[in-house]
Amino acid sequence: MDDRILKYTDNPQKCNYILYRDLENHHKIITHVGVMYDNDMVISKWASGPLLKHKIFDVPKSYGDDILYVKSILKKEAWALYKKSNIKP
Repeated sequence: MDDRILKYTDNPQKCNYILYRDLENHHKIITHVGVMYDNDMVISKWASGPLLKHKIFDVPKSYGDDILYVKSILKKEAWALYKKSNIKP
């Protein structure tokens, strides 16, 4: 977000990202991320479990109920952001 590569949208499309926030307990962080499958379905991974296809708000309560949508980006842009983050695979 700080690099302005990711763009918010109010009109999410298939393959856009959905970001979850728990404003009550963790107001400064994104608690979960998924990929929009269609208008009301998301594909996401919960911890070490399998990928799940679920309704937007059928997530653990700890993820929160505030959501934002972000337009998807190209694979090379995602890879560049990942490398910049210094997260070890």
